[in-house]
Amino acid sequence: MPTGSDSHHEEVLGEVQQVLKDYLRGRGMRLTPERSAIVDVVYNTEGHFSIEEIHRELQQRRFPVSLATLYNNVEMLIDANLLARHYFGADAVYERVYGMEPHYHRVCKQCGLVQDVRFDALTQFITSKKVRGFFVDPSSLYVYGLCSKCHAALRRKKRNSQKKNESRS
Repeated sequence: MPTGSDSHHEEVLGEVQQVLKDYLRGRGMRLTPERSAIVDVVYNTEGHFSIEEIHRELQQRRFPVSLATLYNNVEMLIDANLLARHYFGADAVYERVYGMEPHYHRVCKQCGLVQDVRFDALTQFITSKKVRGFFVDPSSLYVYGLCSKCHAALRRKKRNSQKKNESRS
């Protein structure tokens, strides 16, 4: 779950902490040790993750935070534009957004595989189209289809079905 740390990562984490401090100060709140630990885990986690994964990681770090506290802080991080919530299936997953390149999500309708894909021309096209009274969030673009593995399985199934039908004739 956590990833290695390099100077760029430390720089981004420092910027995130500052953005969060400014956000909290503007609301008369402070950066508590719990909030700081949550941000550290979130920004040391690659890809998409669940609240439960963050909760487990906090427990492994011997930093017990209640699920209620975690949910409240995740909502606050979303409001501060530091975290995005996605629904690829029935359950919500989250993704850090500060310092991340815009990308879209390919979601397999069969197995649920989610792939992040950078496609600069698509991002530019979407963000360049002005729609009155509407703000486009390029981090929340989903394209549903079949991954190559599920598509191949579907083709095999169709071929086998056709062979059975031909042998019956």
